[in-house]
Amino acid sequence: MNSHRNTGPAESNTTLRQRAAALRASATRKLSADFLDDCLHQARSYAEQFDFSAFDVIDATRLYEIVKQLNLYLGHLGNMPLCTEPDARGIPTLTPVGRFIEAEENRMAFLRDRCVVEIARRVPNTEQERDEILGARISHALDCGHRIEADDEPGLLIEALKAWG
Repeated sequence: MNSHRNTGPAESNTTLRQRAAALRASATRKLSADFLDDCLHQARSYAEQFDFSAFDVIDATRLYEIVKQLNLYLGHLGNMPLCTEPDARGIPTLTPVGRFIEAEENRMAFLRDRCVVEIARRVPNTEQERDEILGARISHALDCGHRIEADDEPGLLIEALKAWG
């Protein structure tokens, strides 16, 4: 039998605060600025390469809603105590966990935008599909700019008026 005895956390000579600081320092070394830039590039690439072929119009609009909610949730998580800590001036800065959450939030934001592009390109076969497409496009426009911009979505209001009069 193994004669080496495992030391449990309660029997360790280091405090939880010391172990957490060591873990943060280790993660900070691994999460360099170049690594985080690469994460942003990967997030954009993930959205650009996402294959929507398995999704019909209704599924694509549902995916949009799910990704939108995930993006919002990740944004809220990024403000939690595990994701931020005060710097020397007392200003909250992201911890390595916070930077990871931010990268995932960016990935969902890019995918959300890509979903809308895909949805807008689809041709509806039914009134329900038309309504779902218009609803997602209007929702996205309002979420992003708090109003529907003619430059961003030319004809969207006219399409909605024609459909819903």
